[in-house]
Amino acid sequence: MSEVKLTRFERTSLINQFRIMKALNISDDYGDKEIFDKNIKILHNGFEYYYDEVILDAGGSVSVEVTKEVIDILDAYDFCAAVYTEGSIKLDQDLVNELTEFGFDLNDSDHISYYSIANWLLNDNRFTNLGELMRKDMNGIDINDHGFSRNINEKLNVANRYKDFIRGSDSSFKDATVDDIRYILTGVNKITE
Repeated sequence: MSEVKLTRFERTSLINQFRIMKALNISDDYGDKEIFDKNIKILHNGFEYYYDEVILDAGGSVSVEVTKEVIDILDAYDFCAAVYTEGSIKLDQDLVNELTEFGFDLNDSDHISYYSIANWLLNDNRFTNLGELMRKDMNGIDINDHGFSRNINEKLNVANRYKDFIRGSDSSFKDATVDDIRYILTGVNKITE
């Protein structure tokens, strides 16, 4: 039995949409003429039991809080990617490896919403430096980290260190030092030899 409830207006709107798609001869993953006809009949007759066949599962929503956290995380990694790709300093391999650990585990139910919004933001070119690094496929960067990178709290710590760095600095990424990037990515201020 369907949990979906539709008002008369919603049913009428959906009927009209299915009629339009049918008239345009649309045939894709969402249906074809036969499916549109079936959906129109279900909606027209108000067969609530079958509404779940008509209403596509659009998936869950991503909260504002998760979106803000992902933006903060990607902003920090985007800054470090800018330093890496456009800056005048060279990062050692350990820091490059740290830089590649910005993804989210698509197999972890707690990470799916993080992965979803991060994937959309990066593919929508919202974080150009990180996106460029991804497109070059340097060092195996992948949005889906398969559980091999930091957990969410560790990534939020990176974002917080980045915010601290930005608040305490008037400089751009071009002025960042290796020690600045090491601090942002790892929390370590300086390497002692």
